[in-house]
Amino acid sequence: MQSIMKSMGQDAGKVQPILEINPNHDIVGKLKQLFEDKGDNSIIEDVSHLLLEQALLIEGAQLDDPVEFASRVNRLMSRAII
Repeated sequence: MQSIMKSMGQDAGKVQPILEINPNHDIVGKLKQLFEDKGDNSIIEDVSHLLLEQALLIEGAQLDDPVEFASRVNRLMSRAII
């Protein structure tokens, strides 16, 4: 809605997006388990940031730092490839 109003030349004001998290999703469950096991916090941080950035991209927003996004993706992919 904000982008539609902006395209019409109207100010929609600053809207704070809300990230809804499905606590039953496999990724969220694995993050919780990593946290409880006192796992690698850098993985938890990277995955958490990527979930937010994916949500922003799906909504059509631009990322503040696309280079950091790509770096996070690359770090996780390198950890996943064995």
